[in-house]
Amino acid sequence: MHEEFRAIRLDELDECLDLWGSVFERVGRDYFLAYIHGDPWFKLDYTRVCVADGKIVSAVQICRRDVGFGISHLKMGGIANVATLPEYRGRGYSSRLLKDCIWVMQSHGIGFSMLFTGIQHFYERIGWRSVPVSHITGRLRSHIRALPSRTYSIRHRVPEDIIGMKDVYAAFNATRPLAVRRNQQYWEGYVRSRLGNSENIFVAVRNGSVVGYIYAPPAKDTFRIHEIAYTPGDEGCVYPLVAHAAAQAKKMGAQTAWYNIPHEPAIVSAVKRVTEELESDDSRALMCRLIDTRVLLNRILPELNRRASYFVLPRAEISLETEFGSLGFTFENQSVYPETRNPIRVKLSQEQFFSLLFGLKTINEMDISVPFEAFQVLSALFGRQRAVFWGLDSF
Repeated sequence: MHEEFRAIRLDELDECLDLWGSVFERVGRDYFLAYIHGDPWFKLDYTRVCVADGKIVSAVQICRRDVGFGISHLKMGGIANVATLPEYRGRGYSSRLLKDCIWVMQSHGIGFSMLFTGIQHFYERIGWRSVPVSHITGRLRSHIRALPSRTYSIRHRVPEDIIGMKDVYAAFNATRPLAVRRNQQYWEGYVRSRLGNSENIFVAVRNGSVVGYIYAPPAKDTFRIHEIAYTPGDEGCVYPLVAHAAAQAKKMGAQTAWYNIPHEPAIVSAVKRVTEELESDDSRALMCRLIDTRVLLNRILPELNRRASYFVLPRAEISLETEFGSLGFTFENQSVYPETRNPIRVKLSQEQFFSLLFGLKTINEMDISVPFEAFQVLSALFGRQRAVFWGLDSF
């Protein structure tokens, strides 16, 4: 049997949609239209297929995104829609396509890759590693008071609100690590398709303008915040938004709560007021893989230099050593340069590297030995951050 591994062709897109629709019956074929017609970064080269017996039997898609890192943005390749027809499984097709994706991402200047899964062992074989992300869980309180506000009115969103929501999102996530940098096309295509006609989107309005919003679609009996944002100075709209959404979810039968939120004081405070028995839970669904350390280093340099400008520390050459390459830089005169001669070598697992990069953990929170001069610089450049990858951007 002849097998062909390659990029999808234009006249094969409908066939690939049929494959995804049959393998992922729960969401159906139409769900995947946004990956092709709603994604401004879609390329045929990003959808890799295996053709056997004259048909597409396996497919994997790369969802290219720009994610935040302070004033910098990083090119990320999201792995999505990994699917093989049942009768062709067990032959290594998906693994072969994933390796193909790594080569494609390298050729397109993508620095790292992300995916979300419950079968981590499958992707670990090809180099992806779990990166723990903290979520908050609990039970909704028996009585949730959605108090009226003199400043803000809370209502269901209408289609025209997407313009205001776009501006609020941009302001709230301007420098946030991991948050996707959304352009107009992405909002009009991918995000709008994910929002659909959901009645679980509420906006906060002040003086006729949208200054905050929450997207909290219920999942069975659980209240989930998939996205929340507000403009700087409008923290006062957060509790009314959260309380309104939680009260609606409660009416629909929600009992428990699950929050994927950045640790912004206003959001955490609002969540505590509507939830009891709060616990922090580390999810390992997020997996990351380094693709090109040189590309990644060049991308993070502007933000590293911004951070370095606040610290007066001795000169230090550092190389962060990982299983897929190293990132070497020199800290000198409150600046960072991408050159080293005789660096201090700091060995990090990919889990540690990405936790450090996105501010999920500091070097002090990791069980590794680091010389003091390197420890000072890494503490200064990679502090704790309020990172989040929003549910609306899931792929």
